[in-house]
Amino acid sequence: MADSLIEVVNDKEKLCKIPFLNAMAASDVTFCKEVQITQWYKAPVYQVNRIDQSGIYFIAPELEYKNQFGRSGYNVNYDYMYADKTPRFRLYDKRKERPCTASCFLRISNSALKCVTIQNISFKGNKEGSSLITMSSVKASKVLVRKCNFDYIRSRVASFSGTDNVLFDNNVITNTAGNELFFNGGSNNVRVTNNQFKDCGLAIANTFCVTCKECSYYVANNTFCDFGYAAIGVGVWHGSTKESPSRGIIEHNEFYFTTSYFANALKYTLMDSGAIYMWTQNDEVVIRYNFIHDYVGAGSNRGIFCDDGACNLKIYSNVILNIPNSYCIDSRKSNDQHKGLTNNANNFMAHNVMDGRMRFQGYGEEERHCVKGANYFVKGDNVIENQYDGLEVSQKDVVITRLQEIKDSKLSKMIKGFKISGGSY
Repeated sequence: MADSLIEVVNDKEKLCKIPFLNAMAASDVTFCKEVQITQWYKAPVYQVNRIDQSGIYFIAPELEYKNQFGRSGYNVNYDYMYADKTPRFRLYDKRKERPCTASCFLRISNSALKCVTIQNISFKGNKEGSSLITMSSVKASKVLVRKCNFDYIRSRVASFSGTDNVLFDNNVITNTAGNELFFNGGSNNVRVTNNQFKDCGLAIANTFCVTCKECSYYVANNTFCDFGYAAIGVGVWHGSTKESPSRGIIEHNEFYFTTSYFANALKYTLMDSGAIYMWTQNDEVVIRYNFIHDYVGAGSNRGIFCDDGACNLKIYSNVILNIPNSYCIDSRKSNDQHKGLTNNANNFMAHNVMDGRMRFQGYGEEERHCVKGANYFVKGDNVIENQYDGLEVSQKDVVITRLQEIKDSKLSKMIKGFKISGGSY
């Protein structure tokens, strides 16, 4: 962590300094040619100008003075502007890098095949660049990636665009940079099932283990452990034009941080995120029967985050526990930010079990059919302050003092199979 806010040494030259009274010898810093700095929901990498005993000097090409979140300052201090936090940074020592020489294993485009199978292969490293596996406009009855190990992949693991019938099943993905799986371009019937994601998003960037944009998807029975910005991201950003439907189901997945990762989250995470994240534009999203627990980050890290007025959502029967710095579920009101979009519309939330706060807002100025059924809140010594407004229907929530109380209720049939407090529920 910097000693204080980043200083702008020369505004015209965009020269900045990270105040850091360090004891690094000149021989140690010679090889540190790049520095990465956390800024709200991203962490750009800059070229180091020089390092001396007062701090680390670098050039920020996009340097800009901003007025946002009730504070003023340069965007290199976005952590402070957003959450009143001192920026964090890390230096890259070129002596310790042992780069691979290739990034792509397989690329197929504009092809018609009966079946493609990638199975029982262990991939150990690649260089940053194109995806390890890329398929674009591939017509096949099946595209199977099964029982493979992907370790130390610095690019995307796999990208699919305009390619239907993809099954990514029973794989292990570990120690990867981020954006491991990416589906877009009208890919239909894509399935991500029974995989283990561990130590992903190590680039500390705005990355996701699984990204589903313009496609139809089914993401189920996966484990996401110790990840970066988010584990799953679905939908299309409000600033992009959506040309194909984006719809799917996310169910029976587990998301969590280990004890060590949780305790050191400032080393690995950014701000303003969610374990499951949704952009504004969706045609239909069902999120159910997931277990999200022990998840935290640098600031405002939700269990389920419906950002920028995300719409057409059904979120029910999830268990979300120990999300200490933000909402368990957060669907905030957002003004229509792009011509032709209808934000905060057709959303339903009910029967979720949480031990923290929830925010669920409709549009307010007009009725857009946002409905909240009863949710279950485990209340200990904490004060649960939920925020509900602009809803068409809002049923009363149920407060319980311990998880055992719901075992005999009808909800138990919805969420059985989760591991809670060391035992199966």
